[in-house]
Amino acid sequence: MDGRHWNRLATALFAAGDLREALAAYRKVREIGLHDDDTMAGRPGGTAYLIARCHAALGEHDQAIATLEAAMAEGFVEVDEAVADPRLAALRGDSRFDAVLGLEDVTGLDRTGGWRTDLRVLVREVKRRRPVPWPEGRAARLDHEADLLGQAVPDLTDAQVAAGMMRLLPLLDDGHAYLEAPSGDAALSRALPLQFYLFAEGVFVVSAEPAYAALLGARVLAFDGTPIEDVLHAVDAVICQDAANDYRSAELAADWLRKTPILHALGAVDDPAAVRLRTDAGEFAVDASAGNVRRVKHFPVSATMRQFHDPRTAPLYLRHADTPYWFEVLAEHRTMYCQINAIADDPEEPLAAFARRLVATIERHRLVRLVVDLRWNRGGNTFLAAPLLKCVLGCAAFDRPGGLVLVIGRRTFSAAGNFAQHLQWFAGPALTIIGEPSGSSARFIGETVPFDLPYSRLKCNISNLFWQGMTPLDRRGWIPPDIHLPPTFAAYSQNRDPVMDAALACR
Repeated sequence: MDGRHWNRLATALFAAGDLREALAAYRKVREIGLHDDDTMAGRPGGTAYLIARCHAALGEHDQAIATLEAAMAEGFVEVDEAVADPRLAALRGDSRFDAVLGLEDVTGLDRTGGWRTDLRVLVREVKRRRPVPWPEGRAARLDHEADLLGQAVPDLTDAQVAAGMMRLLPLLDDGHAYLEAPSGDAALSRALPLQFYLFAEGVFVVSAEPAYAALLGARVLAFDGTPIEDVLHAVDAVICQDAANDYRSAELAADWLRKTPILHALGAVDDPAAVRLRTDAGEFAVDASAGNVRRVKHFPVSATMRQFHDPRTAPLYLRHADTPYWFEVLAEHRTMYCQINAIADDPEEPLAAFARRLVATIERHRLVRLVVDLRWNRGGNTFLAAPLLKCVLGCAAFDRPGGLVLVIGRRTFSAAGNFAQHLQWFAGPALTIIGEPSGSSARFIGETVPFDLPYSRLKCNISNLFWQGMTPLDRRGWIPPDIHLPPTFAAYSQNRDPVMDAALACR
């Protein structure tokens, strides 16, 4: 009755070389399904793919091709793994193999043909991977805008074509969707050596390379004479968010403000190689160097730039944002502050081990309040969050109003949003949520298995899983805080954290 047992049996039989029996076991997995399983068999089309491997290894090529086709129809996305799989090596000389996996040969295509092939592959994968029905008219709109872009390719620069493709992705209501410049593309990887952040008062420079240190703390007013409000409106056209979510755009827009090739393609700046920034501290010419897109991380993390604050004296929430998870005992408040920046395993200490150490420290110090800070957490693997959730909920000292505080914000996304929902559901009245609304919807399309477009090599991600929230009645576009405290530059510039002040005042 349990697909997990059949999957374990099939895996063992396959490893032992008993392919016929493994095939029968995998068929049983496909018949009855799996629960809470992050192995290949638990993913869309994954079991069909594993069955195809068995057929191929047995020399049954027709059955292998047919089952691979079924896997693709079911949403299989690990195409690169299939291409490299030694068990499928015998199929690679079969023209049907490339056709079934959607592999495109762009050898010999001119620029126009290459970009149009990329566009066709993008639209195909969007439709094939989508795990939920389209809103009425949305698929037709995607086709129409893609057709117009395809016709315009000969008259556009590469950056304009890339930007045009990026403009298609917000139609998906998929906050995980993206297109990124390929490694080594000097033109598309240009970016300003600055970090911006959208505070309640406006857009400010929060980090800068040494040559531009005079910009630290400056409020940005215009790019090349274009008012910052108009620049933000321009980048809004390429921002991908979950359905009905209005808050993650503040997080993503700050990053798009650095990407001058796309800003130029959108008509927001005059030159992708340099920008004139008008600020309240004066006007500055800033060069956009190649390679900066990947080198500069998200605020407040930067290994190469000067920060507005000295990290050693900054408030707790700014000190270790590049660490997956950490905690500090605030003895005078009998409070544990715990910042979780990724739902992922640190190789030096897996999340489950960290959770046990967290609880042991709480019990040893007899603490009465736990603050869990997710404001910098962009997600990870929801399957890894259960041990942390159990440990937090198992602390009896916090099972009272004010005993458990959750901090969320615009960057609380994906697996972090799931964790926040689970904690809110199970903790009940004991939990107080402080900060901004989350960057994830209660129900969202999400998964990260990127692929390269065949001609441009742009890296693309389209989600193929539907995370359905805690109840069928939960249709929120975000998780709202009980105490709304959006970040302000006034507090940031004064080294204050009003969120933490509110958390320590909870009763």
